[in-house]
Amino acid sequence: TKEGQSFWLFNPQKLKKELGNFNEIKNYKFNLEWNGVLVIEIEEEKPFMKWIEENRKNYIDKNGNLLKLDIENSNFKVIKLYGKAANTNIAKLNKTLLNYKKIVPKISSIKFENNIGWKINFDDNNCIYLPLKELDKLLNIFENISNSEIYNKFNLFDLRVIGRIYMSNKKC
Repeated sequence: TKEGQSFWLFNPQKLKKELGNFNEIKNYKFNLEWNGVLVIEIEEEKPFMKWIEENRKNYIDKNGNLLKLDIENSNFKVIKLYGKAANTNIAKLNKTLLNYKKIVPKISSIKFENNIGWKINFDDNNCIYLPLKELDKLLNIFENISNSEIYNKFNLFDLRVIGRIYMSNKKC
């Protein structure tokens, strides 16, 4: 729609399609009033992570979609995501992680290594290594560990070998 455009040329399907193409828009409503004023309400998608690959930095949503945002000076916390093609693989991890409400707020960064798995660093300088599969089962085990005294005795937890947990005081 353009300023001065005829009231009768407004196409709501076209506007709906165009607004739906923006990854940065979470939700929207619009209404063309009888006086010709088009009212659009937009709820922006908040970035979930900052994907860092080589010298590029991009904000992504929970599904790994790139968001074109310029918010470098904002005060909200986002998880840093590292690794080649990490944004295309993060959706599966996020889907599982979001079931563990106590774990997500403590995450500071995540690193993806193809064919190896995930390394998740926490604000308390502890970390966990996870494989690419069976994430829900392993995060459930890790949640139990994080609620026990064992969590405070070690800072590295490797769950990549199914059925085994390697715990260490090595630096993450």
